[in-house]
Amino acid sequence: MNTPEVTWSGIGFLFVLLLRGFLVLSEFSLVNLRYSDVSEAALAQLRKRGNIAYLLDNLKRAGEIIRIGRKICSLATGGFLFLLIYSLFQNKHVWIAMVLAVVLGVLVQVLLSDLIPRFLAGLNPQKALGTGAWAIFVFWIIGWPFLKIQDYLRGPLKKWTNQESGDALNPLDVEVQLRAMGEDSSALPPMVRQILSQTLQFEDLVVQDILLPRNQVVILDKTKPLQENLDEARQVGHTRYPLCEGDLDHCEGIIHIKDIFRFRGDWDHIHLEKLKRPAISFSTDETLAEVLPKMMRYKVHMALGTDEFGGVVGVVSLEKILETMVGEIQDEFDEEEKLITKCGKDLYRISGLAPLYDVEEELGIPAGGDEDEVSTFGGLLITEFGRIPKGGEEITFRGMQVRVVEADAKLVHMAEVQKLKNPLPENGARA
Repeated sequence: MNTPEVTWSGIGFLFVLLLRGFLVLSEFSLVNLRYSDVSEAALAQLRKRGNIAYLLDNLKRAGEIIRIGRKICSLATGGFLFLLIYSLFQNKHVWIAMVLAVVLGVLVQVLLSDLIPRFLAGLNPQKALGTGAWAIFVFWIIGWPFLKIQDYLRGPLKKWTNQESGDALNPLDVEVQLRAMGEDSSALPPMVRQILSQTLQFEDLVVQDILLPRNQVVILDKTKPLQENLDEARQVGHTRYPLCEGDLDHCEGIIHIKDIFRFRGDWDHIHLEKLKRPAISFSTDETLAEVLPKMMRYKVHMALGTDEFGGVVGVVSLEKILETMVGEIQDEFDEEEKLITKCGKDLYRISGLAPLYDVEEELGIPAGGDEDEVSTFGGLLITEFGRIPKGGEEITFRGMQVRVVEADAKLVHMAEVQKLKNPLPENGARA
């Protein structure tokens, strides 16, 4: 038996096991602090320690660090335990040593670095976090390369899976909460679990994630005749409209269609200024968790979204916020808009709002642009033309011959696309 090898393997095994225990202690302390009734005074006292305050302000990153750290510790624990057992067997019976290392490693980790730390974190999460937080910062350094790889792969994976809202779910939220839910309650229906998962990530979403862009917002324009505004409102069939003087940057309030219907008298005498309701605005960086209670308190269903310069970039609706938690809400008047329609052999009509990944999947050709900000087919056409094209203009690129069917001064509404069997050389725009 090699005594030095046994000694160092044993020390390494105990150290890594202890390190993993501190990670689990910190993880469940953070969860308990976030979801239990901890007094503001206790949190304020805890935040006086700069490293703890940093963790509380960066919970998502802390969760990723803990996940990576636990994996590293589990592998290292198994490795040190194998070396220890293999040395005790005098470097013989390698397969027996491997099996024992796996079995004993799992049992010891479950007991010493899972159950006990979780129990201690539940007794006093503030003290437990203060005791174990250092382990997170150790792996913040060790795990830096893995985090960079993860961040690099996240973009392509989100595009591949068509994930639209935010990053991957925070392990501090979903994994632990659903695990606890499974322990403490009966099996939940899939729909309920989906709502709970979406609600747990709700806090990470901001107004920008659900904003309806200004070029898609239908307004009632004071500079236009009343009948023209009413005709446009009747055509689109919405319930609420911003009342503006020219554009959204000069929004004066919100008009509810019910107020027009309730007007007693000749509609030619309607004064929209007298029917308007106050318009509130939110920064595009505000979280939905902050916006939702404000909209409910002010009893508004539509608000403006503004950028850092105060310009209006779109509108946010209460319905859209709720859809982030329960899924798309459709009533009997909503019609599913088909963005891509096949009209013949290799001939398609494609809406300018069609996502590029849908176009690529339907046509079977790489239609995506090189610019990350281009996500719709209309945006791609504007990029290829170098300007907003007019109806009737044509262009050939990426194995497609495209004719713009409908466009206005702001965006491309519809295009006709012929998929080319033998792609021609790309050309410029032509009328």
